[in-house]
Amino acid sequence: PAEWLRSGRDVGSAWHRAVRESTRKTQNASRQAYTSRVLPLPVLSWVSAVTGAPVPESATSDESGAQDFLESGVVLCELANRIRPGAVASIERKSFPFAKRQNVENFLAFAQSLGLKGNEVFRAEELIDGTDMARVFVCIA
Repeated sequence: PAEWLRSGRDVGSAWHRAVRESTRKTQNASRQAYTSRVLPLPVLSWVSAVTGAPVPESATSDESGAQDFLESGVVLCELANRIRPGAVASIERKSFPFAKRQNVENFLAFAQSLGLKGNEVFRAEELIDGTDMARVFVCIA
């Protein structure tokens, strides 16, 4: 009987792992379906109109170009300051990785101060590494 109970526990653990994995896949698919509806060109055009920063042609043709345009966080901080003057006290204009991260995190703090939560806000590395640009566009939109 003890062996049977141990066996049953293992089956239960396997079942729980399968349920967690299935739930994770469903959540990811749902998020992808939502974020795929946000197109980068209108978002980038709006950012350009508000900030006055010209959108490079490469940014309109693929996600890596859009990432290059946004990853320093400078344009995002300028956007925040145009929406709410003084929202970002200082913008780092150096191209060091820590400066980029600081700018992006300042923008994210601004976005959260507007009430954005959870999946509405991207993580800094998703923009800096370009791993989930759709999520970045959802946050900006």
